[in-house]
Amino acid sequence: MKKIILALLILFSISFSSLIWEYKANDEINTKPLIFSNSLLVGSNSGSLYLINTISGTTIWEKKLTGAVVQPILVGSQIAVASKNGQLSMMGPGGNPIWDLDLAKTQNVTRIIGIESSGNIIYLSTDKGVYSVSQAGVGLTQIYKSSDISTPITVSGNSIIFGEGKNLVKISTTGQTNWKTDIGGVWLSKPVVDGALIYVGGLDKSMHAVLFNNGAQSWSYKTNGWVLSTPLVSNGIIYFGSNDGFVYALDKIDSTIFWKTKTPQAIESKPELGFLGGEEVLFVGSTNGKAYALNKQDGAIVWIGRANALVGDPLFYQNYVYFGSNDKSIYAFSTERACSIISPAEGETVGLKEVKVTGAVVSQSGSPSVDVQVNRGPFVEAIVNGDEWAYYIDPANELNIGVNELRCRVSDSAGTEIGSYTEIGIIRDQSITNSNLIVTTKGALIEGTGFEIFVNDGDDGSPVERFSLALNGISLNGSESVNVTVQNSGS
Repeated sequence: MKKIILALLILFSISFSSLIWEYKANDEINTKPLIFSNSLLVGSNSGSLYLINTISGTTIWEKKLTGAVVQPILVGSQIAVASKNGQLSMMGPGGNPIWDLDLAKTQNVTRIIGIESSGNIIYLSTDKGVYSVSQAGVGLTQIYKSSDISTPITVSGNSIIFGEGKNLVKISTTGQTNWKTDIGGVWLSKPVVDGALIYVGGLDKSMHAVLFNNGAQSWSYKTNGWVLSTPLVSNGIIYFGSNDGFVYALDKIDSTIFWKTKTPQAIESKPELGFLGGEEVLFVGSTNGKAYALNKQDGAIVWIGRANALVGDPLFYQNYVYFGSNDKSIYAFSTERACSIISPAEGETVGLKEVKVTGAVVSQSGSPSVDVQVNRGPFVEAIVNGDEWAYYIDPANELNIGVNELRCRVSDSAGTEIGSYTEIGIIRDQSITNSNLIVTTKGALIEGTGFEIFVNDGDDGSPVERFSLALNGISLNGSESVNVTVQNSGS
């Protein structure tokens, strides 16, 4: 029998949607992009606040604060922004200062954690407690004293919720303590109020749902890592990431799990809903320097955008996804089209067996095609069937000994992905040879009667998708099996 090269799944990757622009800042970007005056507002660890054109990625203005920027908020047509070392400012659309307060000098505050507003009042969580101040910058008041506040605050009606040491705390906007609930520690995860429940991630590796009225725990869902991600609640589902690398989708009422998706490293960002190729997805940022888009229905990874360091909270806005990174850049990607490589894992080792690369494709314009590139060679068209595609590689002829690089890109009726593409490595080990084959038949071997020949991999028993069979001088091509008829007795 002719030697057969077996098709196996050896690669996991995602290709980029088109990179529209990359904006170089002077330090690590540490805030979620915010839309202000139809432009992009972001802050950095060095205290720079940038307003950037969303289309061209050019600077509209840059302002300097005294320390690392805390997540800005919009207060009407103005921006309230703080620096972590104690400065609170109100700015106009042009970045011009309206007023400044120095809490380090007046209140001995050495760290502002988060700011929030309700009506014409701004609230701050700090290392000295919770403060309130009017939108006009007057009446600064400490309404709650504490040195253990560990999260940004959330204001809901006449209530303020935040993490304090091991506890989740609810106070009134006048500072009266309503309740404290021990959830084993909370850090960074901003509490989210949705109806009768408050959701927050904990250092006990759990996502918690706490009753708004009395602080009693409704449920907690255990993961295998700290939950620093601020959750997103939408249409009865809570989405969040964990330091165990998984992204989770749970029923918000009883924590029934709908899906969870594994990524290589911690997910500490807040998920963001948006669209990719016309399909609704969930965007998240990872500590491994990538932004992921996950299918909202089943959690399948449909896209990865690459940075060079930790990726913060993404923002979806008008067919673009924006995110900042610790590599000192802000990225803007078009979300019109993307392709994914679904299986198997990145970095796996292959031998002589044929490598089958499979994935999914999405396109807002329709009629997509997928091209694959091996080791920076020419892009070669893959086989597309609906929203799935496949590409076959013969390692002996197309892969080098050691590390090899693969990419994929999408073209459709509106254009082709451009800019940057995912670079995924697989390793070819020349010591790994072809496996033995298991060849079996089904049906009686009688002259003039048809029967079926099955071909399976001797290593794991899986069907061989592409093989050639020599029988009585005739060459037959099959996938998993082939139907044969015995023409002459004694064959």
